Amino acid sequence: LIAFLVLPAVPSELASMSSWRSVSGWTKSGGIRGFFQLLPRRAAAVLRKRALGGPIGWAISKLATPLIQLLTPKRLSKQEKKLGRFLRIKAAHRRGRERKREQSALAATAVRSAREVHLAGLDDEARAETERLRREAYLAMRKEQDDAKAAMAARLVAGLVSGVRVAVDVAYNELMSEKEQKSLARQLGFAYAVNRKLETPFSLHVCGLSSRTAHTLPGGFERWHVRAVEEEACAHFPLHEIIYLTPDSPNTLTSFDERSVYVIGGLVDGTIKKTTSLSRAERFGVRTARLPIEEHAMEIKPVLTINSVFHLLAAFRDTGDWAAAIGGAELAKRSPACYNAGAVAVPADEAAAEDTVEGEAVSSPR
Repeated sequence: LIAFLVLPAVPSELASMSSWRSVSGWTKSGGIRGFFQLLPRRAAAVLRKRALGGPIGWAISKLATPLIQLLTPKRLSKQEKKLGRFLRIKAAHRRGRERKREQSALAATAVRSAREVHLAGLDDEARAETERLRREAYLAMRKEQDDAKAAMAARLVAGLVSGVRVAVDVAYNELMSEKEQKSLARQLGFAYAVNRKLETPFSLHVCGLSSRTAHTLPGGFERWHVRAVEEEACAHFPLHEIIYLTPDSPNTLTSFDERSVYVIGGLVDGTIKKTTSLSRAERFGVRTARLPIEEHAMEIKPVLTINSVFHLLAAFRDTGDWAAAIGGAELAKRSPACYNAGAVAVPADEAAAEDTVEGEAVSSPR
C-alpha cells in the first residue's frame, strides 16, 4: 500500500527536481532530505492530478500524507536541537558517574577480598595484631582529618573577625531569571570553597539577601562562616570604605588596601547588561575599579566568574603583582553569561563546592 501511494509521486518529483532549488527545505537541509520532507505534499498533489476523484481518491489522498510522514525525518528547530544535545551530554555524564561508581565498588570489593585472603592465612594472634594496627591507622587518619577541619574553621572565624572584607552584592535578583539565580548560587559556593582553602581567609559578606533570594542560596549556606546581610552592600558599609568592582569602571585596581571593602556585583545575565553595577555604584557615590585582565592576560578573554574574581583578589593580596596573580589563577574560558563580577562573569562548570561545611552563618551587626 505504501509503495502504491509513494511511487506515483516519484517520477513527477524527479522530473521537477530542478524547480526545487528555491524551496527552503531543499536548499537548507540538503537535496535528499528536502526531497523526502516535501514528498508527502507532492504525493498528495500527484494523486489528485491523476483524477482519482470521488470517495476513493479522497480517502487515498487523506491516507497518503500521514503514512508518508511516518517515513520522512522530522525537521527539528534550533531549540529542539540544543535541547537534544543537552540531554545527550547529560546522559553521557550520568553514564560516566555510574561507571565510576561501579569501578569504585569493584575496587573496594577486590581490596576487601584480598584482605580476607591475607587474614585467612594467619594464625589468631597475628590476625588480631593486624586488625589492631589497621584500626589504629584508621583512627589516626580520622583524627588528622578532624584536626584539619578544626584548623580550617579557626582560620575562617579569625578571617571573619579581622580579615579583609569582601562582599558579594546579590541585590540584582529582579534582573535575573531563575536559571541565572541558580548560576549565581553555584558561583557563591565556589567562592566560599576558595575562601576555605586560603591560609588567610577574607571576611566574606553576602549582602542584599531577601526572601526572594533565600531559596536560590546554595545548600548548607546556614553553616557557612559568612556574614549574611539583608541590606545591599552600599547601604551596609561606610561609603568611603567601599571599592565597587565593575568591568565598566574607568579606574584600574592597582593596589590592595586592607582597610577597604571590596564589593563584587552578583549579577549573572545571559544577555549582557552593561553599566548595571557601575550605575548602582555611581548612585551611591562610591569608588569603582576594574581588574586589569586585558592589560596582563591578553590571551584570556576578560570573562570572570565571581569565584575567579575572589581568587584573583586573594592572589593579588598575597603577591602584589597582577601578572603573577593572573598567571596563577584558574580562570574560566567560556562564553559570557555574567557581566558585573569585577570583569565579566560566566556560569562556572567547575567541580561542585562542598555544601556540607563546618560552622554557622554569622548575622552582621548593624
